[in-house]
Amino acid sequence: MQAEAIESTTTSESSEGSHDHKLRIFELLLVILIAFWPYVYYSLVITLFAGHTVSPSTGYSTSGAISDLFAFGVFMYVQFRHGRGLCYFGLSFSLKDILSSVGLFISIIIVASVIFALIPTSAFTRHAAESVSSGNSSVDFASRVVLLTISAGLSVVNQVLIACVYLVSEVAALTRSKLLGVFACGILAAVLFLPAGLYISFVMTAIFLGFASYYAVARRATPLVLCYTYFVGLGLIIGLKR
Repeated sequence: MQAEAIESTTTSESSEGSHDHKLRIFELLLVILIAFWPYVYYSLVITLFAGHTVSPSTGYSTSGAISDLFAFGVFMYVQFRHGRGLCYFGLSFSLKDILSSVGLFISIIIVASVIFALIPTSAFTRHAAESVSSGNSSVDFASRVVLLTISAGLSVVNQVLIACVYLVSEVAALTRSKLLGVFACGILAAVLFLPAGLYISFVMTAIFLGFASYYAVARRATPLVLCYTYFVGLGLIIGLKR
């Protein structure tokens, strides 16, 4: 009787473990889908079939901001269900994180410069022949500042915290392989940035692979968020000058 009870308990625990595993996979796919389905749509439909590129800031609107906020809300709800906060992903502040973020920023600038120097943009121009207009060019400066600032903040949250940190963490936990987590992040980054052209997609994929590799080893999200904020801030300044 005792042996049967032990066997029954073991079977029950195994069944619960399998259910939790499947639920975790579902939650991961749900968060990624909600956060990035518009970008995947642009990549697969607009870029591959229509044959033109889209600026990363093109078409950003109030509805886009609401969509991004909703995605972050779903992400936080999933973490709440598991009793996890942002600290679980290493999102807490320390002086070492600032130094690490600066080191990452400089390293990525060097790597990106090498890529730009070794690989001519002409090698990727086949899918970047036509550019989509961003709409009304007479939008006043204040509106551009507001939209670009919102876009910048939400892109840091979605692209770093969800597309990199959360994805690497969950895939590594589900597959017991950090390498697969890094690989998954690289694939998603390639798809997300494809509308900006193959060249930008190639460079950003390399950057996100670096981010994912760093997180897989250090388990610290703060340096990545800070580093990407530097990049987005730089892009914001350049965008406002145009």
